[in-house]
Amino acid sequence: MLKNLLKKLFIKLAKLLFNLFFKINVVRLDRLPKGSNYIICANHSSYLDPPLLIIYLNNEINFIAKKELFRVFFINFFVRLYDCISVDRDNPNPITLKEAIKRLNSNRIVGIFPEGTRVKNLTKSKAYPGVSVLAYYTNKLIVPVKIEGNLNWKSEFLKNLFKLKKHNINIIIKEPININEFVKLKYNFDSINKLPKEKLKDFFQDFADFILIKIYE
Repeated sequence: MLKNLLKKLFIKLAKLLFNLFFKINVVRLDRLPKGSNYIICANHSSYLDPPLLIIYLNNEINFIAKKELFRVFFINFFVRLYDCISVDRDNPNPITLKEAIKRLNSNRIVGIFPEGTRVKNLTKSKAYPGVSVLAYYTNKLIVPVKIEGNLNWKSEFLKNLFKLKKHNINIIIKEPININEFVKLKYNFDSINKLPKEKLKDFFQDFADFILIKIYE
């Protein structure tokens, strides 16, 4: 299939470029679940983040991406090629989450940045509950991922380039999180299905906050 051939070709080319200028360290790749799909949940401070995770973790991650990228010349080709899911950040629409849930239930891997945008100042970091909704309706494992070296990478990259050094970027995969284990720990229920509906709103935010803490710790 032409689409798959193009995806593999661009992965190889991009990996070649990344390895030429960066030293990419992937820590605990063995923590990615085997035999089942999952939700990748990472911090986000650079445009490099989605391609880094697709190239070095799993080539089949379907990222939730802002709708503006689907309108940018050249970039729109890649967000469509890699099956990204469009989201309107100014006017959130349930269609986005429904599409992500549909893909997860079809055994695909979905990637999401819980902060909702690129964050340069960690004191302003905030988790949005979308990732909790995905886990609630699919019962899929959440894989927290911390990307280090992506903040202010441009200035550091140029400094290292003049010194003929590669810029270090670390991709650290954390222990996968089971939604039911969190419910038992936080609310003392054995399963998410036993959580009263009136507690769901608080749960969605609590779980998102918990995941963000796990990403950064």
